[in-house]
Amino acid sequence: MESRLAKFARGIMEAAWLLALVVAPLYFDVQSDRVFEPDKIELVRWLAFIAGTAWVVWAVDTGWSLRHPGESWRDAGRRLLQIPLVAPTLLVIFSYALSTALSVTPYISFFGSYQRLQGTWTTYSYIVLFAVMLSQLRQREQLERLITVVVVTSVPISLYGILQHYGVDPLPWGGDVQKRIAANMGNAIFVAAYLIMVIFLTLYRVIRSFVGILRDAEGKRGYTDAILGGVYLFILAVQLIALLFSQSRGPALGFATGFYLFLLLAVLAFRFRSYRALAVGWVGLALLAAGFLVVFNLPQTPLEPLREMPYVGRLGKILDVSRKNPTGRVRVLIWQGVVELIAPHAPLNFPPDMHPDAVNPLRPIVGYGPESMWVAYNRFYQPELAQIEKRNASPDRSHNETFDSLVRTGILGFAAYLWLFVSIFYYVLRWLGLIREGRDKWLFLGAWFGTGTLSVLIARVLDGSWRFFGVALPFGFIVGLVLYVTFVGLTRHLPPVPREDRERYLLLLALLATIAAHYMEVNFGIAIASTRTYFWTLAAVLVALGTGRLSLAPEPRATRTAARVQKYVRVLAMAMPKFTSM
Repeated sequence: MESRLAKFARGIMEAAWLLALVVAPLYFDVQSDRVFEPDKIELVRWLAFIAGTAWVVWAVDTGWSLRHPGESWRDAGRRLLQIPLVAPTLLVIFSYALSTALSVTPYISFFGSYQRLQGTWTTYSYIVLFAVMLSQLRQREQLERLITVVVVTSVPISLYGILQHYGVDPLPWGGDVQKRIAANMGNAIFVAAYLIMVIFLTLYRVIRSFVGILRDAEGKRGYTDAILGGVYLFILAVQLIALLFSQSRGPALGFATGFYLFLLLAVLAFRFRSYRALAVGWVGLALLAAGFLVVFNLPQTPLEPLREMPYVGRLGKILDVSRKNPTGRVRVLIWQGVVELIAPHAPLNFPPDMHPDAVNPLRPIVGYGPESMWVAYNRFYQPELAQIEKRNASPDRSHNETFDSLVRTGILGFAAYLWLFVSIFYYVLRWLGLIREGRDKWLFLGAWFGTGTLSVLIARVLDGSWRFFGVALPFGFIVGLVLYVTFVGLTRHLPPVPREDRERYLLLLALLATIAAHYMEVNFGIAIASTRTYFWTLAAVLVALGTGRLSLAPEPRATRTAARVQKYVRVLAMAMPKFTSM
């Protein structure tokens, strides 16, 4: 039995990760010099430190040990590595440590730059939250609190963005936040990237509430589910409206990918009436949408006038890298310089004595260090950038996670990053019953890496350079994931999900859609404090749920506060007919 100290430490840990999920997206300070990202990250760092310290206190007080009684350290290490995502996470830790030690700016690589603060310390803070949650997330009540915090936190952010769109923002921002909202993130892409990581969890709550209504339409709990379903439906609508008002293409593509996977697998798993016809129709609709998007981006087509329309028009400029589209042109020029930076080249020289980079032969393998691009990129700066952006602006991000990973941590870090995402998709597909045998695993990996390689080769042939490598590779990977899920879903008779396991299956679907959307988005934009915090925490939820560490059954006894809320809702629902009849 745990002591009071151990219970207190567990409470501190949960409070820390819940606060991190709140402050990372919600907090900003207009009185601060940096307003957004660094201030958010400072809070997340301290919360991770508090959570890690509480975990140490809990482990000492309970006598917790990595090694089971009678188990050797080697066997304990093997058991640890068998836990999903642990091995690639350890490689991420090692790659960041190595690239920081060999960085061209070691101090900044560890502590983070003044503008971004996304250094090794910050990355390790995310991983601490992941490890603490993986260790402590065991009870359904913890999961319910986590999802509630995620969903509720999005409400003020979404509403603030909508207020910005209609010109009633009380704060005088320097840029235009009406045409494309920025909300609490300071950037339209950032707020959209955050929203696609909460929309599917809100959708999960909506579906669960309405299923509860259908199951208990005449019971007392039906009133509670009806009211909660309405509340969650309102929140979902607000999130989608804010996403639309951001007019961000990368997050929109990510959301479309996640929503396709979510709806297809939901239809096939829950066996709706004529479910196979519905699934085929959904796949056909998705193909039509993809075809429209391709034609919409081709020059001199009947759809070209639509590119000037609000909300829709930006989707027709995804492939436009001419000077007419400054955003696309800037990114392509940055990518051209990055390709030259990560390839073998003559050593860089550093002041004051202009000494050559002694680690230059290893740079393709270990990278230049986190937060180092703004220093290492100068030699490879494309002159045309000065005609579009400010001449004193040196890119510190590629707007593409693949290229950023190669610059920061080299091939070693990119391999860890890729292994992490492949592991996530592999395990979640296995837990969903889409990977059952050894041949399924190889078919999935073949689709993933095959389409990724094919996408890169097509981009190389069409463009004649490697500057689209960072976009083509992850795009091909996601296409491979979609093709595998579609093929298995339509060609194999997937067994129906048992009634008692449907909620777990639905939550796994929501997490799959969220991470797929996030992976698509970060390769068209920049990973920020809120999206990285949510990625690592949701990855912990996914592992805990998929491995059975976190069980959703049987239904636990409601907490005292929840019981009071349900009581008040029931009393209100029973009183409403009497009130209306007066």
